[in-house]
Amino acid sequence: MDLTTAGETVDPHPAVDTWTSEHLHVENSLVGDGPADDWRRIGLSEGYQSLCAVPLTYDDITRGVLTVGSESPNEFGEREREVLSQLGATIGNALAAIERRRALESDETVELEFRGEGGTLPFAQAAAEADCRVRLERTAAGQEGSTTLYFSFEGDVPTDVVDIAEQLLPGAVDVVTDGSESTLVEAQTTDWFGSPVAEYGGILREAVAEPGETTILVEVPQEAGVRSFVERIRDVAPSLALTAQRQHQRRDRTPSELNEQVQTALTDRQLEVVRTALSAGYFEWPREHDGSEVATRLDITQPTFNKHLRLAEQQTFELLFDESD
Repeated sequence: MDLTTAGETVDPHPAVDTWTSEHLHVENSLVGDGPADDWRRIGLSEGYQSLCAVPLTYDDITRGVLTVGSESPNEFGEREREVLSQLGATIGNALAAIERRRALESDETVELEFRGEGGTLPFAQAAAEADCRVRLERTAAGQEGSTTLYFSFEGDVPTDVVDIAEQLLPGAVDVVTDGSESTLVEAQTTDWFGSPVAEYGGILREAVAEPGETTILVEVPQEAGVRSFVERIRDVAPSLALTAQRQHQRRDRTPSELNEQVQTALTDRQLEVVRTALSAGYFEWPREHDGSEVATRLDITQPTFNKHLRLAEQQTFELLFDESD
């Protein structure tokens, strides 16, 4: 059957309705007394009397539709619909897992550029309120699913920028550096818009907000499916529109692969120590914050910080320079 969602018909196939609405649809009898499309005739000729179309959905993204047919009318009651809905969710989960694996193995990437007001994004709201540029500088994953976000306020920074950051940015906010032309703040949160992108192998390359316009650049594996990432961005920021799509070739060793290998080699605590130290400018020259200051942020002693950092450095360097790897 040549099914399409582009054309309009008074008698759409259940699969078309399901794909469009992302909800299960049942046709209890293919013998209708009203306007009939060709799919009814084809189904009846194959011996079907009723159909049930189930969305294959995971994480609010529908990847396909499973249509089940029966030789009897009125075959899909409440119990059958529930079982098929669970089956659809299971298949959707499996398809998502395959998509993520292919994404990590892909050498081809696509850079997606989104632009718009970005009013639902906290850092865009902060840019509008502060009347200056706000840029996401870096992120650091913490324990128990938390993430530390570092935002810089640039340009003509208002004197009440800290109050604005505390009011609009997610989670607990602390000031890292405070200057007349640039203020860097950190916000610790368990919920931010980049999480779904990273989950599927994407990399948030840039996120910057000017008063009235926000730009986000996301690099995604070509095999992952651009549609999924576009829908994820639209879910968190409906005012952003996809304005550009560019093809890229990954390097021999991708950031995603290196990141995965490092996360496997290091303990959760070692990862948290390294990321916090990096974000705090510990590795800068000269250092923005010394070991005792980073240890205070982590709520540990400086000797404990030094121990975790040294072990993490050893593991990372062995991973990078081990000739047998």
